[in-house]
Amino acid sequence: MKEHIVEQSGLARAVQFAGGVTAFSRTVGVSHQAVYQWLQRGWLTPKRAEQVSEIYGVPAAELLDPEITKLVRVTDVADVAQDLL
Repeated sequence: MKEHIVEQSGLARAVQFAGGVTAFSRTVGVSHQAVYQWLQRGWLTPKRAEQVSEIYGVPAAELLDPEITKLVRVTDVADVAQDLL
């Protein structure tokens, strides 16, 4: 029987690294409700992606809206995120 492996989003990994939603929300400086909304949406704004990337080491490309990352090469995402700030 094959195991079904579900890939975790970059945001979900960052929350896990933090020790959960409450710890993550405190570190990032938002409410836990905001974090749940982000998790449901599945991505962060460029400014928040940069912040979370710096704190938790998750590449910004894995935290941004997939539509943004489609527009640029992955190696350029950090530069684009910086330009959008």
